[in-house]
Amino acid sequence: MANESMNIIGAGQDTASRAPKKYQIIYADPPWLYKCGKNHLARASMINGKDDFHYPAMSLDEIKKINIQSISGEDCLVFMWVTSPFLKYGIDTLYSWGFEYSTVAFVWYKQKPNPGSYTLSECELCIVGKRGKIPKPRGKRNIRQFLSSMREAHSKKPDEIRNRIFSMFPVLNKIELFARQRVEGWDSWGNEIEESPVLGEESPAQDTMEICHTAPNSAMLQGLKPHAGGEPARQHSADVRSNMANSEIIGAGQDTAHRAPKINTIICGDRVDTMRSMPNCCVDLTVTSPPYNCGKNYGVHSDSVSWEEYWSQTRTWLAELLRITSPGGRLAVNLPWWMGKKPRRDVPFAFASVALEVGWIMLDKIIWVKGTEENIHTSGGWGGGGCGWGTYMSPSGPSIRCASEPILIFSKGSRGRGVVSGAGRGACVRGDITKDEWMQWTMDVWFIRGGSDKNHPAVFPLEIPTRLIKLYTFPGELIFDMHNGSGTTTAAAETLGRLFIGVDSNPVFCRQAEDRTSCAKSPAQDTMEICHTAPNSASMQNAQVELDLL
Repeated sequence: MANESMNIIGAGQDTASRAPKKYQIIYADPPWLYKCGKNHLARASMINGKDDFHYPAMSLDEIKKINIQSISGEDCLVFMWVTSPFLKYGIDTLYSWGFEYSTVAFVWYKQKPNPGSYTLSECELCIVGKRGKIPKPRGKRNIRQFLSSMREAHSKKPDEIRNRIFSMFPVLNKIELFARQRVEGWDSWGNEIEESPVLGEESPAQDTMEICHTAPNSAMLQGLKPHAGGEPARQHSADVRSNMANSEIIGAGQDTAHRAPKINTIICGDRVDTMRSMPNCCVDLTVTSPPYNCGKNYGVHSDSVSWEEYWSQTRTWLAELLRITSPGGRLAVNLPWWMGKKPRRDVPFAFASVALEVGWIMLDKIIWVKGTEENIHTSGGWGGGGCGWGTYMSPSGPSIRCASEPILIFSKGSRGRGVVSGAGRGACVRGDITKDEWMQWTMDVWFIRGGSDKNHPAVFPLEIPTRLIKLYTFPGELIFDMHNGSGTTTAAAETLGRLFIGVDSNPVFCRQAEDRTSCAKSPAQDTMEICHTAPNSASMQNAQVELDLL
């Protein structure tokens, strides 16, 4: 809602000295000023006909003059609520704001009719206007237009519509105008919101954050092109990493909600909370292997949740990871083929489906065979021989022994990165991978013996992150693992001269990772830090039990 006391940036006001945050998704429910009968306002009670306003309304001219363009990205959508009689004025307002009317995005059936001049009014419309192109990355593409739900407070719109918009664009910058409440994942503006920011001006909490437009304009794309001579500029992510290099170390008991972690750091804390403290577009490659949800003892969290809860958690960290990944950055994730026994469920397909919904682009799939090509079928093979027993020697119910795992590769925004400007198709910046490594590692089957560590229930061999890091990053770029465990990924990154951030919730594993990464450290690298967020008493007790067992 809006009133005269709000700091609205209107037409003709000076915005040149401000650095507004840009949004790709704007959700608005303008306080339209309706006239019905003898100048009675439709916002007033239609039961007694009195002008008892539910909230201050704005004239059409006042709404049109709001400088929405000051907060709009180059590619941006506005979702705007209008009633049927005001459809024309809503479309006019979109054009005044610099948007082209596209379609009716949602139709809300209120289940209770209001009086109307022609037919009973039972629906309200949410129209959508577009500036530039539909912003990317996109999430779900199968969102339903129609919603049937009972009306609540006067003029309050159903939360489900906002949720649907969020699922369509989960990682883009979003703001709700004329908001009644703050909602996670959205910035909010309105006179019912305490400390509502000036529209079009960066809020103090965002001053240190780098804004990354995942559907970049031409100027930004130019900035991402490599310099002449083949050195990749990627200036945005490099600048963000530079800022992170100068940030404070997060010590025990310190608030991590608004602090970006320092690079070359092992962080003991929650994966999502840590990512939420990181700036946009800072990570170049994530190499990780999330818990398989098979009941392993990781000390401080459950590895046995429902199928639905597992993918809900996965969707959350994938969306946050996409935000902090640089344009063209990659995600390499090691997964099991199956989860559960009755029923047995396909994990790679489910993971890829969630990743695509969030906005990742799938690039490739690598099959990691846990052994060498020479001995995989012999008694000295990957697991010391053996077979899948089942109904031994009988077709009644043979069991297939799993000797491999998939590694899925995803990208943010584009497949390629580091192409030399003006050098012609296929002219790319060279990394530090050798010709022999390239020829061998670009095959989609990798024969690598499995890893083992008596102090950690599930590790993958150092060779896997080593290959992935050399394949997908340049020296000096930032490697991230939010399931760092005993530090395989961070150790590989340190050895290869990359920057790194590793996260794990178990203090014991974090100390193991610190020791392991320190052993891999080259003298030229900066001092590595380990930072511990204050774990709860339960996690400390679990950690002490594991320390006693070591």
